[in-house]
Amino acid sequence: MSDMLKIEVCCNEHGDPIDELVIHKVGSDTSKWDYILKLDVPTVNKLPQWLRRKLAVLQMRSYDPPTEDIPDIGMRISKWEFWVYINEGEQDGDDPRKESEAACC
Repeated sequence: MSDMLKIEVCCNEHGDPIDELVIHKVGSDTSKWDYILKLDVPTVNKLPQWLRRKLAVLQMRSYDPPTEDIPDIGMRISKWEFWVYINEGEQDGDDPRKESEAACC
């Protein structure tokens, strides 16, 4: 199994999404991504840009079973649960408090 992050979007009592997330590491060598779990209140806007981009792609996919595995991105498991693959070469936005260093446009 590849290393990945399980991301759950929290919802209010009416089932509407709120900005708060629950994040779990899955895999054998995920210690270099511990900084993501150390966020005071994990929200989408505090995630590194590479992770936000992958989450955005998965949010556009259907959550009706069977869900599609997107190589190097992950899977949408349910309406509010996502499995995001961690790739060793991710360099853009590794620090969630720092602006992306990627060239724009």
